[in-house]
Amino acid sequence: MRAIHCVWAGAAALLVAAALLVGRNTPPAERPVFLVDQGKPFNGGVRVIDGESKRVMPPWRPRIAVPLETVPAKPLLRFSIGLLPTDEPTRIRFTISLRRGEESGRVVYARELSSAGWVNGDVDLADLDLGGASLLFEKEVVTGRPEQLANAAWGNPTLLPRPPRRAMSVLLISIDTLRADHLGVYGYAAARTPTLDALARDNVWYARSYSASLWTYPSHASLLYGLYPASLPSPAVAAGYEADPSRPRPKPLPELFRDAGYVTAAFTGGGFLSDKWAFPVGFNTYFMFQQPAASTQGCDPKRFDGSLTFGKAREWLRRQGNNPFFLFVHTYDAHDRCPVWPKDLPWYEPFPDPGPAGRGRVIAHYDRLIAKVDGLVNGLLEELATLGLADDTIVVVTADHGEALWGHGAFGHGCALTPYDGVSRVPLIVRAPGVAQKGRVDQVVSAVDVAPTLLALAGLHRPADMEGDLLPGLGLESRRGSRPVYVQCGDKLAVRFGDHKLITDRQSPASAVLYNLERDAAEATDVLAEESGAGAVLQQYAVEYWRRGASENSAQGADTADLSDATRERLRALGYVE
Repeated sequence: MRAIHCVWAGAAALLVAAALLVGRNTPPAERPVFLVDQGKPFNGGVRVIDGESKRVMPPWRPRIAVPLETVPAKPLLRFSIGLLPTDEPTRIRFTISLRRGEESGRVVYARELSSAGWVNGDVDLADLDLGGASLLFEKEVVTGRPEQLANAAWGNPTLLPRPPRRAMSVLLISIDTLRADHLGVYGYAAARTPTLDALARDNVWYARSYSASLWTYPSHASLLYGLYPASLPSPAVAAGYEADPSRPRPKPLPELFRDAGYVTAAFTGGGFLSDKWAFPVGFNTYFMFQQPAASTQGCDPKRFDGSLTFGKAREWLRRQGNNPFFLFVHTYDAHDRCPVWPKDLPWYEPFPDPGPAGRGRVIAHYDRLIAKVDGLVNGLLEELATLGLADDTIVVVTADHGEALWGHGAFGHGCALTPYDGVSRVPLIVRAPGVAQKGRVDQVVSAVDVAPTLLALAGLHRPADMEGDLLPGLGLESRRGSRPVYVQCGDKLAVRFGDHKLITDRQSPASAVLYNLERDAAEATDVLAEESGAGAVLQQYAVEYWRRGASENSAQGADTADLSDATRERLRALGYVE
């Protein structure tokens, strides 16, 4: 069953006449004009069809006129038309006309749609006289009831400049559940990761990089906001449904880039990266893989999202041309446990240590999955090169968390586990064209450092509320010196500072343990008693962390009640819900 739903914003738009286009703070010839941003009358919210959400003009309005007072140079109008599935035959005619005053206008686009889905369209306006003109977007029911008109929408209508302005684009790749020490460049002899290893060696990679949490939702939210879990906005606040006048809503990376004139898109494995948790905020296009119900049985190959999500990302790149973009790509393919999970053990039960042979089988499966994802990354990077975009694109590859492989008696990830390095240390590789330094950086860094670093590399302003620092090794000047790095999951907190790592619990701080990772990389010996001075410093850092804000957002903020059928199937297949 397809996940199909609509989220509407700006209900007052029904009562307001069409507003004039408002120019941005840069020359109009240099940046796109997103028509759905040009005032509430055009803002119809977001429509999701078959897992792909787009920002739309109000679907309930059959005619929307957009005065062309501010347009890019030689504009190309790019848009999508979409139709929700219906239980009865439906055909909708979409028409775009160029009009002046009361003239009947010139039709520049017309198409009828009878099948559910999104269809892309382009209209070249470069050679047309646009002075004093308006674009009229119209919809008409050809077959079906008049009410069916609301099932049709104009998605992401955008005026693109040609040629596009020169600016650094961004490709951010997250490989779900990838622990750092299973890549060759991080020292894993059995690795089959030639793409990631070469990307790291030829650019900059961080040997001591930590996720912000131990599971998908808070880790990715921290990555995109540059905030630790204790400071993250709730999904409702992030989506703009529950505004706090005393505290401005923080903006995630895609929204900051879109505000700066970038085209933004994401292609994800869905699940905890679904729209329920406000991840589409800031993205013009946001794809969420939908788990086929049948694939939760018998390890159906359709459970894998990587080929589809990376394939869609490649298609999107081909269509964007040289327009500066922010592209986020995510896959769960390294997360899969289906063929190695004990047959009689429910997904939500702990996976007991299966002994040396069993561990070997699980790890071999995990390594095969990582090798497969390495190939997907290779294809995406080759696409960049083929399109001539590699020299103008910053590339970051990381993960949201690792995977415990019984090193401390547990398997998996999440807040039931202790934040040892196996589940909290993740790869972080950065390719920034023009950066001279290559190779390994040993300074301890966090996922929250990615957002401010990408803004700095692109020459964009960093919001004051971002908690991350600028990543070292990229020629950027840090605002701060040495500072602690945190990993939080529920009440559990790891604090890494220098060679030491404190693991504590907010409800029982007396249970804290301290490891000296320079001497004890396996985190086997508690040195809190003998190195009490270092322990006291890290414990104070932990106290300061808990003062940051509503720490419950990191765990309880991802309520799994009221899920769509498709999202619930996806989470069930990933082992998160019964």
